[in-house]
Formats: sequence, C-alpha cells, structure tokens
Amino acid sequence: PSSPRSHPPHLALTVLDGYENLAKTATVKVGSTADVKVMNDLNLETKLTQCQAGSACKVELTLAQKPSGIYKVTVYGPSESSDVSGWKVQLKLDDEAPGSTNEKGSQVACKDVASSGKDSFTFTCDPGLAASVVIVETTSFAETKNLAEIIVAGHQWGKFPCPPGKSSATGSYTKVDGSTCKPCAKGTYQDLSGQKFCRPSKFKQTKITDGHMNSYQDAQSDLTMSDLKGGVVHDVVVYNINFDDYSATPKIDAKQDSKEATSKGDCAKTLASYQNKASDSLCVLKVKDAKVKLLEASSKTKVESNALISTENTGTSRRDQTYTFKPSSPTEGVSKVGFSQSFLLAELLVYEAYSRTYFEHYNDELGAAAAKKCDKGKVANDQLTECVLCPGGQERPSDGEVICKKCTPGKYRKTGEANGCKDCAAGHVTKTEGLTECTPCEKGKKGSADKTKCEQCPAGEVTKSVGQSSCTACSKEGALHYAKSDQSECLTCQDGKVPKSDRTGCKDCEAGSYRAGLQQTTCKHCPSPQYSAAGSASCTKCPEGKKPNDARTACVDCPAGQYRGDGDTECKPCPDLHYSAAGSASCKKCALDTLFLL
Repeated sequence: PSSPRSHPPHLALTVLDGYENLAKTATVKVGSTADVKVMNDLNLETKLTQCQAGSACKVELTLAQKPSGIYKVTVYGPSESSDVSGWKVQLKLDDEAPGSTNEKGSQVACKDVASSGKDSFTFTCDPGLAASVVIVETTSFAETKNLAEIIVAGHQWGKFPCPPGKSSATGSYTKVDGSTCKPCAKGTYQDLSGQKFCRPSKFKQTKITDGHMNSYQDAQSDLTMSDLKGGVVHDVVVYNINFDDYSATPKIDAKQDSKEATSKGDCAKTLASYQNKASDSLCVLKVKDAKVKLLEASSKTKVESNALISTENTGTSRRDQTYTFKPSSPTEGVSKVGFSQSFLLAELLVYEAYSRTYFEHYNDELGAAAAKKCDKGKVANDQLTECVLCPGGQERPSDGEVICKKCTPGKYRKTGEANGCKDCAAGHVTKTEGLTECTPCEKGKKGSADKTKCEQCPAGEVTKSVGQSSCTACSKEGALHYAKSDQSECLTCQDGKVPKSDRTGCKDCEAGSYRAGLQQTTCKHCPSPQYSAAGSASCTKCPEGKKPNDARTACVDCPAGQYRGDGDTECKPCPDLHYSAAGSASCKKCALDTLFLL
C-alpha cells in the first residue's frame, strides 16, 4: 500500500492565495453521517470511511459564516498515488447574497482544473459566486479515489473582494444590497479584484518592478518610471511580499538575493506569524503605513506633487498585503514614484495616461475588467464609451499615434467620412489646414499643382467654369478671339478691330485699313480710290476729282491737268487739246482759237 502523504507545514496557506480556509470552521456531513472531522483537519493521513465502493458519495460542508464568497475548492487524496478525478464541486446558496452572480436557492458548479498530478484537484469558481453549503460529490466512489482533505478558499460575504470589473465603497461585497459590488460603468474598467473604484479606460497599467513575489525591493529609494514621461497618474497599487513564497528552509541560488533568503526564511510558517504586528517581526506589514510620493523630474531637484490620500486596504484576496493609493485627482507630470519608508515590495503597478487630448482605449459595456482598444483610424470619445472618427478636417495618422491631426493645405476630410485626409479634386483647393471641404477655383483662375491656392490664368487664357486645373488660350478658339478682363470667357473682336498680340483685348485697324466679318481675320489696306480712319470696318470712296493719299488715310485733289471720274480708280492725264484745274472730275476742251501750251 502507498505510504501516507506527508503534511506540509502550512498546507492551507499554499493554496489559499490569501483567502481564508472556510472548510476549517464548516460543519461536514458525508452522506447521512454528520460532523465528519477528517475532511477539514489539515491532516492528510486520514480519509473517508463513510462511502461505499461503486456508489455515489456526497460530502456537504455547511459554512459557519453564511453566505460566503468562494474563490476555489481543492481536494486531496491520502497519498501521492491517489486518483481523485471524478469528484465534482457544487455551490449551494440558501441565503441572500446581494450582488452575487448566483441566486438564492440555486446550485452552481465550479470548474475543475487538474493539479500537477491526479492526487489533488482544484476547482475554480466563477467570480462573484456565493455559497451557504459547498458540495463535493462523485457518482461512483472507489477506494483509489478516496479523499483526505477539502480546502475551501474564500471569505465571508461581507469581506469577499469584488471581482475584476466591479467595485464598491469597501472593495468587497456587503450584505446590504445598495452598497455591494456593482459593475463598472461604461467608459471605465477595473482589472484587479477588491477595488473601491473603477478607473477611466484611458489609464493603462505600467509595472514598475519585476513582478516576482519573492523579490526584495527597498521601496524607500525612488523607482524610476521609464515608460512615463510627464504623464498623469490615476492610482498606484502596491503588492507586499507573498508570505506563501517563503518556507522554513529557504532556497539559495544565483538568482535569489542572499539578503532576502537568509533574513526571511522563517517568515511565514503560519498565517498568524505572518500577521504578527510585533515591531521586531520579520513579517510585519509596513506597506500599510507607507506614504506614496509622486515626483516630478528636474535637472537638480525633485518636486513632490499632491500626496496620495488613500492608504486603506483595498479588500483584495490578500487583504493584508495589497494596497491602493489614489490621489484626490489625477496628478500630472509624474516621472517617478517614491515611498516614505522601506517595506517588502513585491510588485508596484501604476495606472497612468499620457497628457493629451485623445485616447484609444474605451469601454462600451458595463462591468469591464479590461479596456478595449479602438480600431485603426478611430479614437475614444470624451466619455470613453465608444470609438469615433476624428472630427471633420482631421485624421488619425496611420503610424498609430493617438492624435487627431488637422488635414494639411491641399487636403480635406468631410465629417463622418472614413479616416484619412484626401487630396482635393483638380481645380479645388484648401488654403488652410483642418478643412472639411475644398473650394473650387473661380472663373478666370486655375488650381495650383499642390492644390493650396488658385492662380490667375496667363494673359489671353480663360477658365469658363469654376473648379478648373488648367486655362484655355483664346487663340485656340479663333483668330479674332481675346480674353475678357476677368478671364472668364473669350470674346470676339468687333469689326474694325483685331486681337492684341497677348489676346488681352482688341486694337483698332490702322487708318487706311479695315476689317469686316468673321471670315476676315486681319486688317486689309483700302483699295484705290478708297480710304479709312483707324478702327474702320469698311473703306470710304474718295469723291470725283480726288484720290487717296499713299497711306489711304485721306483724299487729296488730282493734280491740275489730271482728272478722276466716277468710274476711275486713279487720276488720269487730260487728253490732247484738254485741260483741267486741280481736283477736277473731268477735263475741258480748249477753244479753237486757243493754243494749248505744252
């Protein structure tokens, strides 16, 4: 037969995680046999004798303090070769337990999780479960599955810590419905048990120490917060050394502080010795009396910020080991955490947030034990209850930075549109940052290549509609076209005029020339015997006896001895025996008795 299992010096402590062993004071009943002591005597050398092989067996532990909150239940076989698989644990609630997740009159199962071997099993109970009676039962008992000990880890309901996601004024459940643990509101969370508040979702946990429960820290020296640069601290949680980690024979190796191993080897043989408040006790809990300082960094000095006001026990499972320090309001500019005295510090958690306008963590549900993270492109709203897009004209950068950055000139983002600033369309601009719409360039202007300004069209070019990215040359529309003064359209020169070389307007045809009709695109010289003034659409015929001057700008008399009649284009000499005065339309014949002088 297997030899009895040796009894560890503090069996209860190794599995309680700081809770009480409620089985120790419970009334135990096996089947119909009442007051069975062997299941709660912390002695693994005794076992059940009331159960019959092949039959069902039920062990009922009626708790002395009803109701109580149950953390977990562990069952042990009488030897290391035992196989206690097949046992189940049920929690029966016969009393009112305000805030519990199970109802009065219900019976709820705990989940079994095997230990390192089959000789013991631990059953974890869902957070917030209360019980008046703990039932351990199997449908088919066998000697190899016999039990030697049942340990129930928990607290009476008025001391049972609120689970993560809930809080109360005391950090624990109460028997008064209005003040018991309640779910965290939307926009907040609590990731630790036994807390008196829920923190806004924007505050994240930063571990300052190494987190090893057997590590020694001289807490009086300042602990640098390398991940916090001028941030805002909401609360500080201190875990004292876990007494369960120390046995009568300490282990010494290269990784363990020799001072720690030699000075605290006998620290926690029993829970009573650990809680000894004698001044010379190795296990005195100094953390309760410590004061936390939030420090700001400077080149030469350290400036204390507002003192943290709450040093009360938070009501966690390790009720004498864990404390939360919370300032009256979030403290900004913190770079270090310090303490007023030394104590055995296992872990230090600081809940902090960077000082900024936007955050990416939120909670849209009640009773959250962790904050949710917004999807890419979104930020948490002011209440931290949902994720929203940045305001119009802004975007969250793709590099993950938690800001809403204004769109640069040349870009825009409409309110409610998907994250990301867009380039303005061609011919549209945003001249300043943070705009929700692009403005179309007016007629006569075009959008710049970078879409940040509207530029005037070059001389002789136009944009006929708003929102154009290029201008059209009026010369392309016709030889007689020019740009209107506001460059919004091309116009046609009137008769007698032609476009200027830069197409910014029209100029008169020179005197002696003319232009008429759309088919004539240039000014032409007046034919003889015609002349014109500047800007003429047609030429005027000189009267008889006159001819146009060489520039065709006016009429002059035909010389004496010449004439120009109605059908003539030039002045002609008078024929023989004829004469004329200057400006004559015809020649006169000499008299017969007159000699024409040559």
